[in-house]
Amino acid sequence: METENNQVTRALNDMGEALRRQPSVRDDVMRRVTQHAVTAGATANGATRWGGRRMIGKLAALAACAAIALLVWNPWGRGIGASEAFAAAIANVERASTFSCRQIVTRIVDGEEEITESSYASQEPHLERIEYGEGMPLPGEFMVTDYGKRLRLTARPEEKTASLADISTMYATDEQTGQLKPTELGNHARRAVLRLTAQAVKDLGMTKLDGRDVWVLQSAGDAEPIKTVYVNPADGKPVRVEIFWPSSKQTFTYADIQLDVPLDPSLFSLEAPEGYAMHGGHGDPVKPWDEMNGKMLTKARDLAMQCIVYSSKHNDRWPETFDDLRAAGMDAQKLQNMLAAPDSKDGKPVLIYRKPKGDEKEAVIVIYEAPEFRRKPGVICGFSDAHAELVPHEQFEKLMK
Repeated sequence: METENNQVTRALNDMGEALRRQPSVRDDVMRRVTQHAVTAGATANGATRWGGRRMIGKLAALAACAAIALLVWNPWGRGIGASEAFAAAIANVERASTFSCRQIVTRIVDGEEEITESSYASQEPHLERIEYGEGMPLPGEFMVTDYGKRLRLTARPEEKTASLADISTMYATDEQTGQLKPTELGNHARRAVLRLTAQAVKDLGMTKLDGRDVWVLQSAGDAEPIKTVYVNPADGKPVRVEIFWPSSKQTFTYADIQLDVPLDPSLFSLEAPEGYAMHGGHGDPVKPWDEMNGKMLTKARDLAMQCIVYSSKHNDRWPETFDDLRAAGMDAQKLQNMLAAPDSKDGKPVLIYRKPKGDEKEAVIVIYEAPEFRRKPGVICGFSDAHAELVPHEQFEKLMK
C-alpha cells in the first residue's frame, strides 16, 4: 500500500505543471533561457533550471491533490457499489489510448481572483503535448515530447521561435526506491484523474454541462478538499473533475476530459510551426546538459520536494536535518539512494541540506552539492520553490550568504 508521504510526493510532482514561474534574484542567470519546460530548461550560458518558479497556492493544498475524488454513480440503470463504480471509472481512464483535458487553477490573491490554465494531451505509448494558457507567464507556449525518440520541441508564439532538445539525459526518481530512471510518458493530469478516490459521496443528480447531460457526484463529509465529479451517464466516464479548498479558496479543475478520442497527429509534430525560426539547426537536437548534471538536477529537485512536503505537513516548519525526513516516514534506503551520487557503490551522500531561515521573500537554496563533488561550470542546487538549477560558482556564493 502506498504511504501517505509517497501519495503526497506523487501529487506534488504531478502538479508540477501548474507551478508558476516568477522573477527572483536569479533573473540575471535565467534571462537567456531558451527552453521553458516545467521539468527542464537550459540557458544559453549553461545555467539549467528544473521545476516551477512559483507554487500555485499553499503547498498544503497541493498535497491534498493526492485525494481527488472518484465518486459513485449509476450510469447503467442498476445498483452499483462504491468500489465497483470506482474500479469501472478508473479502468475507463487507464485503458484509454488517448487522453486530453484542460487544467484550470483558480485562487484568490490579495482579494482578487487569479486564474491559470494549461492544456494536456497524450497518446500511448510515447507522445505528450502541454500548452500554457491564460494566466501563465508565456501563454501560447507549448511543448511536444516524444519519449520514444527522446526529443522535445518547445515553441514560443510570441517570439516565433522553436527549439528541439534531446531529453535522453532527463530522469525521474523512482517513488519506492529513490533510484533514477529515464523519464517516460506519464501525463500529469491523467495520473491525477487515475488516482481519484472517495470513501463517501452524495448524489447531486443530473445537470447540463456544455449542453449535455451529466451526472454530478460530490464527496461527503467536512474534510477538505470538496471533490466533484461530472460523469457521462451513458458510459460512466468522467468528463470534468473539480477539487475545491474552502479554507484557501482554491480550485483545481480538470475540464473537457476526453478518452479514446482520435487526436490530430499534428499536435505531436516535432517540426517547428510554419513561420517559426528553429534554434539549434533545422531539427538537429540540442543537448541541454550532460549526463551527470541531468541526474543531479533530478536528485536536487526531488529532495527539495521532499523537504517541501515535510514543511506542508508540519505547519510550515522545515526539517532540521535529513533525519527528520526519516522520522516522518521516509524509507531510509530510499533517502540514501537519493543523497548518493549516480551509480554510487558506497552510498556516500553528495548532497547537503540547508534549512531556510523562514523569512525569505524569494526562493532560496535548500539542497546543494558537496564541495568535493562539484563540477564546472557551477553547483547543482535545489530551491525552496520546488525547482533545481545549475548555479555558477560565483553566484552560488552570493546566494548562500
